[in-house]
Amino acid sequence: MGIPVKALFTVEEAVRTLPLVRAIVADLVEQVAAHRATSRAWRDAPPASGERRLLEDDLRLLGARVQGCLDELAALGLEVRDLELGHVDFPTLMGSEPAFLCWQLGEPTVTSWHSADTGHRTRQPLAAGACAA
Repeated sequence: MGIPVKALFTVEEAVRTLPLVRAIVADLVEQVAAHRATSRAWRDAPPASGERRLLEDDLRLLGARVQGCLDELAALGLEVRDLELGHVDFPTLMGSEPAFLCWQLGEPTVTSWHSADTGHRTRQPLAAGACAA
């Protein structure tokens, strides 16, 4: 899993982008929840009903909104790891090794990281000055 050099973040850069990232991720989590609820309603609606057709329109709109949020985060260079929890990763280097700075909706700032090989379930606290990016 390679990380493009142009998209590497220092801790300071990641923290500086958090106000924008927080707003996009909050919207993403809200739209994902609405999409899931609408999907359940669609499954429960009678087949070929007007209600089901309206729900299909809602699903298309919500899907487009989710994709828009994902596109915005990708344009910033971030990777979304969990749509429901709002977990995103900022590509970085730890020493010379590819890694990710981690942040999740509700956390006050970026305080952890994980190796590019291990995934976000192995988050570790940041040591001062750890990122070489």
